[in-house]
Amino acid sequence: MEHIKSHNSNIPLQRAIKKYGLEAFEFIVVEFVEDTFLLTNREQLHLDWLFSLASELCYNICTTAESRLGTTHTAESKAAISTAQLGENNSFFGKTHTAETKALISERVAGENHPMHGKTHTPESITQNRLNQPNRISVFVYDIDNNRGVFSQNEATKFLKCNVSNVSRNVDTGKRYRKIYLITTSSLP
Repeated sequence: MEHIKSHNSNIPLQRAIKKYGLEAFEFIVVEFVEDTFLLTNREQLHLDWLFSLASELCYNICTTAESRLGTTHTAESKAAISTAQLGENNSFFGKTHTAETKALISERVAGENHPMHGKTHTPESITQNRLNQPNRISVFVYDIDNNRGVFSQNEATKFLKCNVSNVSRNVDTGKRYRKIYLITTSSLP
Protein backbone atom coordinates (compact mmCIF):
# COMPACT_ATOMS: atom_id res chain seq x y z
CA MET A 1 0.00 0.00 0.00
CA GLU A 2 2.94 2.31 0.64
CA HIS A 3 3.94 2.07 -3.04
CA ILE A 4 0.41 2.93 -4.14
CA LYS A 5 -0.50 5.71 -1.71
CA SER A 6 2.77 7.29 -0.62
CA HIS A 7 4.15 10.19 -2.60
CA ASN A 8 7.72 9.26 -1.60
CA SER A 9 7.77 5.63 -2.69
CA ASN A 10 8.47 4.11 -6.13
CA ILE A 11 7.79 7.11 -8.36
CA PRO A 12 7.80 5.09 -11.64
CA LEU A 13 5.03 2.82 -10.31
CA GLN A 14 3.00 5.79 -9.06
CA ARG A 15 3.30 7.51 -12.44
CA ALA A 16 2.18 4.34 -14.24
CA ILE A 17 -0.83 3.98 -11.91
CA LYS A 18 -1.74 7.60 -12.57
CA LYS A 19 -1.38 7.10 -16.34
CA TYR A 20 -3.09 3.68 -16.71
CA GLY A 21 -5.30 3.58 -13.60
CA LEU A 22 -5.07 1.21 -10.65
CA GLU A 23 -7.43 -1.27 -12.33
CA ALA A 24 -4.75 -1.93 -14.99
CA PHE A 25 -2.54 -3.52 -12.33
CA GLU A 26 -2.78 -6.78 -10.44
CA PHE A 27 -1.17 -7.17 -7.05
CA ILE A 28 -0.64 -10.75 -5.87
CA VAL A 29 1.26 -12.54 -3.15
CA VAL A 30 3.84 -14.71 -4.88
CA GLU A 31 4.96 -16.62 -1.80
CA PHE A 32 4.22 -16.94 1.89
CA VAL A 33 7.41 -17.36 3.95
CA GLU A 34 6.90 -18.75 7.43
CA ASP A 35 10.55 -18.49 8.54
CA THR A 36 10.92 -14.70 8.66
CA PHE A 37 14.71 -15.01 8.81
CA LEU A 38 14.61 -16.25 5.20
CA LEU A 39 12.54 -13.33 3.86
CA THR A 40 15.47 -11.44 2.35
CA ASN A 41 16.75 -14.59 0.64
CA ARG A 42 13.33 -15.37 -0.83
CA GLU A 43 12.79 -11.74 -1.89
CA GLN A 44 16.16 -11.79 -3.68
CA LEU A 45 15.15 -14.95 -5.56
CA HIS A 46 12.01 -13.22 -6.84
CA LEU A 47 13.92 -10.01 -7.68
CA ASP A 48 16.44 -12.00 -9.73
CA TRP A 49 13.54 -13.48 -11.73
CA LEU A 50 11.84 -10.09 -12.07
CA PHE A 51 14.96 -8.35 -13.37
CA SER A 52 15.44 -11.10 -15.97
CA LEU A 53 12.28 -9.79 -17.70
CA ALA A 54 12.06 -6.86 -20.10
CA SER A 55 12.67 -3.56 -18.31
CA GLU A 56 9.23 -2.17 -19.24
CA LEU A 57 7.64 -4.98 -17.21
CA CYS A 58 9.53 -4.08 -14.04
CA TYR A 59 8.63 -1.27 -11.66
CA ASN A 60 11.06 -2.29 -8.95
CA ILE A 61 13.84 0.23 -8.50
CA CYS A 62 16.26 -1.82 -6.39
CA THR A 63 17.80 -5.01 -7.72
CA THR A 64 19.02 -6.11 -4.29
CA ALA A 65 16.65 -7.15 -1.50
CA GLU A 66 16.75 -4.98 1.64
CA SER A 67 19.20 -2.59 -0.03
CA ARG A 68 19.37 0.48 -2.24
CA LEU A 69 22.54 -0.99 -3.75
CA GLY A 70 22.71 -0.15 -7.45
CA THR A 71 20.37 2.85 -7.26
CA THR A 72 21.27 6.52 -7.20
CA HIS A 73 19.49 9.68 -6.12
CA THR A 74 19.31 12.72 -8.37
CA ALA A 75 21.34 15.77 -7.35
CA GLU A 76 18.09 17.46 -6.26
CA SER A 77 17.13 14.46 -4.09
CA LYS A 78 20.57 14.37 -2.48
CA ALA A 79 20.36 18.08 -1.65
CA ALA A 80 16.88 17.65 -0.14
CA ILE A 81 17.98 14.66 1.95
CA SER A 82 21.05 16.52 3.16
CA THR A 83 18.99 19.56 4.15
CA ALA A 84 16.45 17.41 5.97
CA GLN A 85 19.06 15.43 7.88
CA LEU A 86 21.62 18.07 8.70
CA GLY A 87 19.79 21.35 8.82
CA GLU A 88 17.66 23.09 11.38
CA ASN A 89 14.58 21.52 9.72
CA ASN A 90 15.54 18.28 11.44
CA SER A 91 13.64 18.01 14.74
CA PHE A 92 16.75 16.52 16.41
CA PHE A 93 19.12 19.22 15.19
CA GLY A 94 21.43 20.21 18.05
CA LYS A 95 19.75 17.85 20.53
CA THR A 96 21.01 14.82 22.41
CA HIS A 97 19.19 12.32 24.60
CA THR A 98 19.65 12.59 28.34
CA ALA A 99 21.10 9.64 30.23
CA GLU A 100 17.60 9.03 31.66
CA THR A 101 16.02 8.93 28.20
CA LYS A 102 18.73 6.57 26.93
CA ALA A 103 18.07 4.25 29.88
CA LEU A 104 14.32 4.27 29.17
CA ILE A 105 14.91 3.46 25.50
CA SER A 106 17.19 0.57 26.45
CA GLU A 107 14.65 -0.72 28.95
CA ARG A 108 11.86 -0.67 26.35
CA VAL A 109 13.73 -2.97 23.97
CA ALA A 110 15.22 -5.32 26.58
CA GLY A 111 14.11 -8.78 27.63
CA GLU A 112 10.63 -9.80 26.48
CA ASN A 113 10.24 -6.53 24.55
CA HIS A 114 13.17 -7.38 22.28
CA PRO A 115 11.96 -8.69 18.89
CA MET A 116 14.31 -11.69 19.12
CA HIS A 117 13.38 -12.63 22.70
CA GLY A 118 12.81 -16.40 22.93
CA LYS A 119 13.66 -16.96 19.26
CA THR A 120 16.66 -18.64 17.69
CA HIS A 121 17.96 -18.64 14.15
CA THR A 122 17.94 -21.90 12.20
CA PRO A 123 21.32 -22.96 10.77
CA GLU A 124 19.91 -22.27 7.28
CA SER A 125 18.82 -18.75 8.19
CA ILE A 126 22.23 -18.01 9.76
CA THR A 127 23.95 -19.05 6.54
CA GLN A 128 21.53 -17.03 4.42
CA ASN A 129 21.88 -13.96 6.64
CA ARG A 130 25.66 -14.17 6.31
CA LEU A 131 25.49 -14.37 2.54
CA ASN A 132 22.76 -11.73 2.06
CA GLN A 133 24.28 -8.78 3.89
CA PRO A 134 25.06 -6.22 1.15
CA ASN A 135 27.82 -4.47 3.11
CA ARG A 136 29.30 -7.63 4.57
CA ILE A 137 32.18 -9.27 2.77
CA SER A 138 31.93 -13.03 3.14
CA VAL A 139 35.09 -15.03 2.59
CA PHE A 140 35.51 -18.69 1.91
CA VAL A 141 38.42 -20.31 3.71
CA TYR A 142 39.69 -23.61 2.32
CA ASP A 143 42.22 -25.84 4.04
CA ILE A 144 44.67 -28.21 2.28
CA ASP A 145 41.91 -30.82 1.76
CA ASN A 146 39.60 -28.09 0.36
CA ASN A 147 37.28 -28.28 3.37
CA ARG A 148 35.41 -25.00 3.29
CA GLY A 149 34.20 -22.50 5.87
CA VAL A 150 32.20 -19.32 5.14
CA PHE A 151 33.01 -16.36 7.35
CA SER A 152 32.82 -12.61 7.59
CA GLN A 153 36.29 -11.08 7.52
CA ASN A 154 36.14 -10.63 11.29
CA GLU A 155 35.10 -14.24 11.86
CA ALA A 156 37.89 -15.38 9.53
CA THR A 157 40.46 -13.50 11.64
CA LYS A 158 39.27 -15.36 14.73
CA PHE A 159 39.31 -18.70 12.93
CA LEU A 160 42.80 -18.09 11.49
CA LYS A 161 44.05 -16.39 14.68
CA CYS A 162 45.37 -13.35 12.81
CA ASN A 163 44.40 -9.73 12.22
CA VAL A 164 42.01 -8.44 9.57
CA SER A 165 44.79 -7.02 7.39
CA ASN A 166 46.23 -10.54 7.01
CA VAL A 167 42.86 -11.75 5.76
CA SER A 168 42.22 -8.81 3.41
CA ARG A 169 45.79 -8.99 2.04
CA ASN A 170 45.40 -12.70 1.19
CA VAL A 171 41.88 -12.65 -0.30
CA ASP A 172 41.78 -13.83 -3.93
CA THR A 173 45.58 -13.90 -4.33
CA GLY A 174 45.58 -17.61 -5.20
CA LYS A 175 48.29 -18.15 -2.58
CA ARG A 176 47.73 -20.16 0.58
CA TYR A 177 47.95 -18.23 3.86
CA ARG A 178 50.46 -19.99 6.15
CA LYS A 179 50.81 -22.49 3.29
CA ILE A 180 47.51 -24.04 4.44
CA TYR A 181 44.51 -21.75 3.94
CA LEU A 182 43.17 -20.42 0.64
CA ILE A 183 40.99 -17.32 1.20
CA THR A 184 38.54 -16.32 -1.55
CA THR A 185 35.43 -14.18 -1.98
CA SER A 186 33.73 -16.82 -4.11
CA SER A 187 33.18 -20.52 -3.77
CA LEU A 188 35.58 -22.83 -5.58
CA PRO A 189 34.07 -24.95 -8.37
